[in-house]
Amino acid sequence: MELKTSQGNIVVADSIDCYDAAKVALAAVIKDLVAQGFNRAEIALAIADSAEDYVLDLASHRTSAHH
Repeated sequence: MELKTSQGNIVVADSIDCYDAAKVALAAVIKDLVAQGFNRAEIALAIADSAEDYVLDLASHRTSAHH
Protein backbone atom coordinates (compact mmCIF):
# COMPACT_ATOMS: atom_id res chain seq x y z
CA MET A 1 0.00 0.00 0.00
CA GLU A 2 1.26 3.50 -0.80
CA LEU A 3 0.18 6.60 1.08
CA LYS A 4 1.38 10.14 0.42
CA THR A 5 2.17 12.19 3.53
CA SER A 6 1.47 15.91 3.84
CA GLN A 7 5.17 16.52 3.11
CA GLY A 8 4.80 14.65 -0.17
CA ASN A 9 6.66 11.55 0.95
CA ILE A 10 5.38 8.20 -0.22
CA VAL A 11 4.98 5.63 2.54
CA VAL A 12 5.11 2.06 1.27
CA ALA A 13 4.09 -0.77 3.54
CA ASP A 14 2.82 -4.30 3.18
CA SER A 15 0.06 -3.34 5.56
CA ILE A 16 -0.86 -0.21 7.45
CA ASP A 17 -3.18 0.03 10.40
CA CYS A 18 -6.32 2.14 10.37
CA TYR A 19 -4.87 4.77 12.72
CA ASP A 20 -1.85 5.40 10.52
CA ALA A 21 -3.97 5.53 7.36
CA ALA A 22 -6.40 7.97 8.99
CA LYS A 23 -3.54 10.12 10.28
CA VAL A 24 -2.00 10.43 6.81
CA ALA A 25 -5.39 11.15 5.23
CA LEU A 26 -6.23 13.75 7.86
CA ALA A 27 -2.90 15.51 7.33
CA ALA A 28 -3.72 15.75 3.62
CA VAL A 29 -7.20 17.14 4.36
CA ILE A 30 -5.73 19.73 6.75
CA LYS A 31 -3.13 20.81 4.17
CA ASP A 32 -5.87 21.19 1.54
CA LEU A 33 -8.11 23.22 3.87
CA VAL A 34 -5.22 25.53 4.83
CA ALA A 35 -4.52 26.03 1.11
CA GLN A 36 -8.19 27.01 0.69
CA GLY A 37 -7.71 29.75 3.29
CA PHE A 38 -9.19 28.21 6.42
CA ASN A 39 -7.23 28.83 9.62
CA ARG A 40 -5.90 25.99 11.75
CA ALA A 41 -8.17 26.71 14.74
CA GLU A 42 -11.25 26.61 12.50
CA ILE A 43 -10.04 23.35 10.95
CA ALA A 44 -9.35 21.81 14.36
CA LEU A 45 -12.86 22.63 15.60
CA ALA A 46 -14.46 21.31 12.41
CA ILE A 47 -12.49 18.06 12.68
CA ALA A 48 -13.41 17.65 16.36
CA ASP A 49 -17.11 18.28 15.65
CA SER A 50 -17.08 15.92 12.68
CA ALA A 51 -15.35 13.20 14.70
CA GLU A 52 -17.91 13.58 17.49
CA ASP A 53 -20.76 13.33 14.97
CA TYR A 54 -19.19 10.20 13.50
CA VAL A 55 -18.82 8.54 16.91
CA LEU A 56 -22.40 9.42 17.86
CA ASP A 57 -23.63 8.02 14.56
CA LEU A 58 -21.73 4.79 15.19
CA ALA A 59 -23.14 4.59 18.71
CA SER A 60 -26.67 4.86 17.36
CA HIS A 61 -26.17 1.72 15.26
CA ARG A 62 -25.31 -1.77 16.38
CA THR A 63 -21.69 -2.30 15.47
CA SER A 64 -18.98 -4.78 16.19
CA ALA A 65 -15.49 -3.78 17.26
CA HIS A 66 -12.78 -3.86 14.61
CA HIS A 67 -9.67 -5.67 15.76
